Amino acid sequence: MNQTVMTMTVILAGAVGCAALSVDDVPVFYCSPDGEDRDERGTEAEPFKTVGYALEHIGSAGGATVVLLDGEYGRVRADQAFDRPVAIRARNEREAVFEGLFVVEAKNLTFDGLTIDHRNSERAANVVQISRSSYITVRNCLITHGRDGFQNTDTLKINQRSHHVLIEGNEIFDATDEEIDILGDTHDIVVRRNIVYQYRTRERPEALVSNKMGASRGVFEGNLFANLNPRSSNGALRFGGGERAGQESRVMIAVGNLFVNTVGRGAQTFVGSKKSLVAHNIFVNHDDRRTGPIAIYSNYPRGDIANDDVFVINNVFYNVGSDRPVYWFGRDREHPSFPENRLFAHNLYWNPDRSTPRSDIHELAEEEGALFADPLFVGDPSKLEGRPTAEWFDILELRPESPFLDNKIDLTELDLPDELRRFLRDYRGEGDDPWYREINRDRRP
Repeated sequence: MNQTVMTMTVILAGAVGCAALSVDDVPVFYCSPDGEDRDERGTEAEPFKTVGYALEHIGSAGGATVVLLDGEYGRVRADQAFDRPVAIRARNEREAVFEGLFVVEAKNLTFDGLTIDHRNSERAANVVQISRSSYITVRNCLITHGRDGFQNTDTLKINQRSHHVLIEGNEIFDATDEEIDILGDTHDIVVRRNIVYQYRTRERPEALVSNKMGASRGVFEGNLFANLNPRSSNGALRFGGGERAGQESRVMIAVGNLFVNTVGRGAQTFVGSKKSLVAHNIFVNHDDRRTGPIAIYSNYPRGDIANDDVFVINNVFYNVGSDRPVYWFGRDREHPSFPENRLFAHNLYWNPDRSTPRSDIHELAEEEGALFADPLFVGDPSKLEGRPTAEWFDILELRPESPFLDNKIDLTELDLPDELRRFLRDYRGEGDDPWYREINRDRRP
């Protein structure tokens, strides 16, 4: 696989919630590694030196922009709470470089167009950590760990009751644990239109993205998840993972993602989650894997952690070179229970030049609306390897004549649990939470 990964061109200008404000409407402060932290400075000609010093000059009302000139800023901590959004953005995309970013007890901050690179650090730490913070956006950044020898360190961690966090349009890769780890009573986390991949680092990295231990109301939309690490034994997106009842993830949605896994376990796994919807995704596998694209573990890691209300609707499963089940059920001899209230419907299954795909959970041939046909991609999915990752979006675009496009059902017609239905409405900006209406204002087609 070509190690050079081109970034998605998902660049959204300004901070979430500041759509009506231009640069002329808000104070602008400048920072440079060659600047000086003195009160009379902060202009482009005489910039501050550190981000923290600039944030201290904004005041709790917020509504300002900090522009970062080119250079290396080291480890940055942001712990300010503002009434109105404050944007911290690079003047030249990716030319302002952090070694790490720690957002703690902060509110209304946007980080835009940065490089956050931990590869030369001597410290074992998460690259970006968001804790006890709210209304935080990380957008259009390159974020990488890329350092062997550090155990249990994530590229981006969201924890400790953080909520209303938007992770959008970033390139996130090469953690020694998860690329994105969401846990600890967090809620309303949106991860969309990112390239998330694992290329190298330690022998057994975790899933690319995990939602676990009490995380709730999370949505993953329009991302590319690619597991390219030959040493990995895990998959891409994991819903669940706790140690006792009550720690299950709840109300999770994965919609419109591309899963391209060449190694590891199921691309989408359920390991103790409640009320999950997986819809409109494309799953492409390459090798003879131990599990299929979706793996459901009956009880993990103890008997009182189980999956309930699993909905897998309107997906494409393209299993290049794999005879494994599309749905694989991780059996527990002491607790052999299938998820309660599960629905698989209107999915397309295609296994070119191989046997008909099969399932450990239900008879595919009896699934309502199931299709067994060539999905008719624009390109050839078997040729993905060796191509720049950004080109995969074009290769895996469905042709207009694809039978799948006429087979989908409207998600609003599903008999979803009330919590899941309300969250789907909120995310679409049709509910009572104004934050979702705001982040959808900046959506691109």
